[in-house]
Amino acid sequence: MTVHHGFRLTWPHLGRETGVPVARPCRDAQRQRPRLSDSAKTKEEVMKVELPGESKAFGDIIAGECFAFSHRQITSVCMKVEWLSAESIAVLWSAADDWTVPHLIVPTELAGSILHSLPSAVFIASSDAKDIRADRTRHEYAPGFLIKTPTGQPLIAVQGLQREHGIPVIDVETGKASGMETDNLTFFTSWRIATKVLDKYETVCSFPSHNATRPR
Repeated sequence: MTVHHGFRLTWPHLGRETGVPVARPCRDAQRQRPRLSDSAKTKEEVMKVELPGESKAFGDIIAGECFAFSHRQITSVCMKVEWLSAESIAVLWSAADDWTVPHLIVPTELAGSILHSLPSAVFIASSDAKDIRADRTRHEYAPGFLIKTPTGQPLIAVQGLQREHGIPVIDVETGKASGMETDNLTFFTSWRIATKVLDKYETVCSFPSHNATRPR
């Protein structure tokens, strides 16, 4: 497995996995980390990494930065994004029973929650051939797909706030909404998010989840 952090990008080639950054490098990897809620562990066994101890206000988190929060004992992993000229949140994974695909929520839904920054988090796209769809068009993606453009730009498709909003596409590096003007896209239908613990990366969560329906 090859993982890069910062803003260096690689993609799967001949059986390799790749790390697609979602946040800035960790400044203090040695801080003590509180454990995840039991509800998260029950839903997704691979979500076993302890969250960083650094808490942040939502206003201090920048677009493209990954963070986690717990509300009513349910843990979610998110990224701050800019969509329709406003701040929004992409819920990349959640321990909620009704969560199936990454989707947008409004910041007010974080009321009463404590946010934990995940500064070393990276996407790791699956290298399994069944999870990679090459030479696809801009009309074929579904919520949850990681998308590689012909120029190597990393995107993720998410479910909009409302049905009429369609399926927004977010630039993983900047957290900003991005249009797709070309085809010849590569889709990754399975991925995981990992954070750096001491000298190695460990999985926080994965898509699809055990109780999610795999996009077709």
